[in-house]
Amino acid sequence: PKKKSKVTEGSSGSKSTVQNGEVPTPQQNAPKVLVILEHAGLLLGQVGSKRDVLLCHQEHANYLKVVRKDPAVYRPDIIHQTLLALFDSPLAKAGRLHVLINTVRNRCIEINPRTRIPRTFKRFQGLMSQLLGQGKGTVTTPDGEVLFKISTNPVHAYIPE
Repeated sequence: PKKKSKVTEGSSGSKSTVQNGEVPTPQQNAPKVLVILEHAGLLLGQVGSKRDVLLCHQEHANYLKVVRKDPAVYRPDIIHQTLLALFDSPLAKAGRLHVLINTVRNRCIEINPRTRIPRTFKRFQGLMSQLLGQGKGTVTTPDGEVLFKISTNPVHAYIPE
């Protein structure tokens, strides 16, 4: 079978070939797109004997009622779906996407552009519990590459002037 290829022309007039939907590697001076997910409901709690549980409006509805918290704030599922959509986009595959998450408690989370977001919500919950619950504030690969990092800088420090 013959591979489909499409020739595209960039803004600088250079041509590149796209094969089977793969996006060519980014140019050094290609502009990046900054996406900030504001007021993310990524909050940990202690439910029963479990500590550092990422609270979700569906799974922990009874607990949230008992402690009189608004379930609408505890929506990590929305953040998960948004991250999946963002990191599946051609922009992310081209290496031009920079994503930050600002939580409701003003914690800024930087995401490495090469990170693969977990496909299942349960794994995403575990990853966020690990990130937010541990004292070091990073999630790394076995090779030492940082995937998620809680930044000490405020979100506005990342916005170019």
